Amino acid sequence: MDYLTINVSEFLRNPPRWWDLKDHVIPDLIKIRGNKKLRLWSAGSATGEEPYSLAMLSSECGLSSPPMVEARDIDSGAIAIAQKGVYHKRQLVNVPPDWLSRYFSKIDEQSYQVKDDLKKRVSFSRLNLVEDRFDTGYDLILCRNVVIYFRPETKAALYQKFFDALKPGGYLLVGSTEQIFEYKSYGFESSKPFLYRKPL
Repeated sequence: MDYLTINVSEFLRNPPRWWDLKDHVIPDLIKIRGNKKLRLWSAGSATGEEPYSLAMLSSECGLSSPPMVEARDIDSGAIAIAQKGVYHKRQLVNVPPDWLSRYFSKIDEQSYQVKDDLKKRVSFSRLNLVEDRFDTGYDLILCRNVVIYFRPETKAALYQKFFDALKPGGYLLVGSTEQIFEYKSYGFESSKPFLYRKPL
């Protein structure tokens, strides 16, 4: 369990991926759906940096809340840290200054806390990705730097579960070390590196 829940992260990790979500993926989904009520899921949400990053993007893109970003993780301790929403400044190095003032309150020279308005955009709960059933109807799923720790057969089952959980036209974003080479076997199309789409 400790090996699978390292929980080392930062906000907007690998920034180009996030700007692509903001500038292309989310606007594409808004256009396809014809509204701003997208359903977003951060799978393996750890201590909250990823779901809060996604919530910032959802706010900047004008998405409705609710629905909220659904943050799911197996580690109850990590979820408690995420719900508290206090982070060291080194975890915020990728956050633009205007976003920092908009979404965080400075506690001291080293620490910041997520503001309540952003917290309200995220719903945290416990989920075992391997054993539990997934809900369906998602527009965007982020599962980054999680499946790298799993066996090939577990990865295959998980990718199929993600495909089934997406709406047609929905996207799955994985980590920069987790390219899905057999994406076609699950039904995905390759949209961009590490970004896969369920066909319309």
